[in-house]
Amino acid sequence: MSILILVRHGEAQNNLKDVLTSSIKGYPLTKRGIEQAEMTASQLKTIRISGMFSSPLERTMQTAKIINRYHGMDIKVDARLRELSFGKLEGSSAMRGLWEAEMLRSRKLEKSIEKGTAIAARMSSFLRAIPDEGTYIAVTHQSCIDNTVRKIISLDEFSGTGISVKNATTTVIEKAQGGLRILAVGSFSVDNRYLRLLKSKRGGNAGVSSKRF
Repeated sequence: MSILILVRHGEAQNNLKDVLTSSIKGYPLTKRGIEQAEMTASQLKTIRISGMFSSPLERTMQTAKIINRYHGMDIKVDARLRELSFGKLEGSSAMRGLWEAEMLRSRKLEKSIEKGTAIAARMSSFLRAIPDEGTYIAVTHQSCIDNTVRKIISLDEFSGTGISVKNATTTVIEKAQGGLRILAVGSFSVDNRYLRLLKSKRGGNAGVSSKRF
């Protein structure tokens, strides 16, 4: 059994400026984003981890380095953790989160935008590559975390619109016997003690499992 802790990066300049961007360079963490990452790092410092991964984007690498101050790991950059490709909308306004509202209503996304199924597929590939033993941290983006959770609980990007995680939160997934179990989504509370509690819960509402990923 292994545990993957997906961390969304702290608030970045693109969040503050309301810009849609998947550019690797530019849009670093804001002062608030650094503080958020530091708070998350202080929670995760009690967890003994086996490896750390990050999206190649500047804001995720910054967040990973802050978390890594307590672990001293070799941060492995993995392109499968990158932000979704916004296509023709790259650099445009996110309209305070409403940029995709009309597309979701019509269930027709702008053709140049990377689809949720494609994001879920590369995240599934990443999850399969995680060793079967140990605890791992991966710093990534809202789109990657949301679509991973949707896939595990069998919701598409239209029916699972309400699944959305905040900056610097942790989403915890257990991988065991070819299946996945969600232990936490968008939590600010994950430390070693709480992680042990989450892992110990079985059945009921303790997590949602999937045999396919």
